[in-house]
Parts: sequence; C-alpha cells; structure tokens
Amino acid sequence: MIMPEMDSNIFERVELLKLKEKLLFTKRNQEKINIDAYTLKNYLNWYLADNKYYYFKELDTKKILNNLICEKVAGEFNLESAHFIPALVKDNKTSKYGLASVNFRKKDASYFYASDILDYHTLSATLIFNKDLKKPFTDIELEKILRLIAFHIYTDLKDTGSGNLLFQKDGDYFKLAPIYDFDYSFNARDTKYGVFRPYLYNSYICSMMLPSKETTKLLTWYPSLRENLKSFLDIDMAKILKDLKENENLNIPINLYDHYLKQDEIKKQLVRSNL
Repeated sequence: MIMPEMDSNIFERVELLKLKEKLLFTKRNQEKINIDAYTLKNYLNWYLADNKYYYFKELDTKKILNNLICEKVAGEFNLESAHFIPALVKDNKTSKYGLASVNFRKKDASYFYASDILDYHTLSATLIFNKDLKKPFTDIELEKILRLIAFHIYTDLKDTGSGNLLFQKDGDYFKLAPIYDFDYSFNARDTKYGVFRPYLYNSYICSMMLPSKETTKLLTWYPSLRENLKSFLDIDMAKILKDLKENENLNIPINLYDHYLKQDEIKKQLVRSNL
C-alpha cells in the first residue's frame, strides 16, 4: 500500500492559489455557477477568487497527483478536462491543502447527468445493447465517448457515478462536458487474466474484460475503440511526471513516481497481449 507523504510537502516549491471567499448555499450563487440545487447543497466547497469560481477539495498526495496526471492524460485522448490548480484554504485554526478546479459550466448552457440520458447503467453497456446510441449523440460525440472509455481504462478511474459524468445540451443532441473528479485512479493490479479496469461498482463508463464476448462486440462495431486502446502505447508517463516535477515544481515522492510508471506499463502490457 502506498502511503502519501505530508500533503503540504508536494507543494513546497509551488505558489498556491489562496482561497478565502467561500460561497453560501443560495439561489443566486446556484445561478452564478449554473449548478443544480441538490449538487450545490451537498458539495459546498465553492470559492470566489480573481473573479472566477473554484471548487476546492482537500486531498492527500496521491489523489493530488491522480488528478493532475489525469488532466494531462485526458489531453492525450483529446478530451476536455477540468483544470486543476494547487490551492490552500486557511483560517485561524487550520490549513487545508488540495486542488481547486475552475468552474467550466457556461452560464447559458443546460447540463444533464449520465443517468438522465443513458438507457443502460454504463456507457459501454449502452454501446453493446443499444445500437441506437447515436440517437442522443452526433457521430463526433460518439467518437469522443469511445475515447472516454479508453481514457477510463488506461487511468483505471473508478467512482464515475452519474454525478461525475456530465453532458451539455447541444440542440437536439448532447455533448460531453469536461470530465472531472479523478481521485480514485491508477490502482490497477498486474494480472495474467488481462482484465481491463475499471471493473468496480458505481462507474457509468464501463466494465470491460479481455477476452470477452461483450468486448469483442464493442471492438468489432466500433473499430476506433481498438485504435484508442492501442494509443496507450504512445503515452509517455515518464514525460508527464517530469513535466509536473520540473515545470510545475511538484515534489513527487519516489515511491509514487515508480507507482505511476508501473501503472502505465500494466496497461501497455494488456494492450500488447490482447490487441
């Protein structure tokens, strides 16, 4: 088990965003952020700084790195992601270190959670059992969804429940909003069975295994998914870690540095063995 170091140590050389003005649960603030009342009531760590709205999460070292790495990996798959900034919330008694994500919601747009528009529990199941998936998505967005599935498999991202998968209304269709909340990622275990994870509860993305009939169907019907999985081989995790360390001044513990390199190799080996 990897034990995170002192949460502030990773930011020792980083200029932190300091958050002070916390938003209250009001109808006016709900409209400013363009978020539904239920979500705002249950996720209250919204702050205003530099005329921007941020959501703050106090995180340990590994979850901080998970989010920052996933943001960069999302770019490798040509997916929009929430932007994370190292941040500090300090009052008279405590100092909380973590990440602030910039609010990406457009004020005049309408957003829907996955459970509002999917016919089945996961995107992969909808792809398998409902060939009419294109009805709510354009062809361009369908390709983006296939990249999203590959992204989740590479990052081993879990906990993508309906509340963590957002779509924006776009005329008669829906398009994927920026993805977010990457706390529970990069925990794959090496296995001889070739299991592609995420393979746990509460994920609206996928549960996939190689080989399996369902995955074979997906790869046959959607050839670009196979290419997206093969793109794992092009991801340079060492370069991503080097960038975080040298250009963004993060102190990355050596055990975590090695951990992410191993996670990368596990997924590359699954692709080499099965595709």
